[in-house]
Amino acid sequence: MDPVITTLAATAASTLVQAMTTDAWALARDRVAAVFGGGTTVQELERARGEVVEHQGLGPVVEQEWRGRLTRYLATHPEAVAQLRAVLEEVAPDTNKGGNSYGGDHIDFSHGQFQGPVTGKSVHHGPDGGGTDGPGGSVR
Repeated sequence: MDPVITTLAATAASTLVQAMTTDAWALARDRVAAVFGGGTTVQELERARGEVVEHQGLGPVVEQEWRGRLTRYLATHPEAVAQLRAVLEEVAPDTNKGGNSYGGDHIDFSHGQFQGPVTGKSVHHGPDGGGTDGPGGSVR
């Protein structure tokens, strides 16, 4: 299976289930249904939403169900990949960045005092900084 398809389907299913309990639901439902061609998909999505809203513990089950449906659909309709990406960009712009969305940790040790060497990446801001020492760099 194409990893692009499986990743996109997983992201879309997660976004879809998260939207089920928000104001973004109608937009997400209509856009995902359009990817599938509309029709009974709207009814199926509403049924799934009803399950999630009524029984909150079913969220992961519904997500898995839609992940499978989306994966199968995208595998047999490759033209829908671009459509689904556009839906994600519209419904949840921060989720469609591709790859790992982890941006790293930010730990602020301003005015901290250390009793030994500090290992990590230091970023220097200000008139004499502006760059990074990179991994393992020294703290100035």
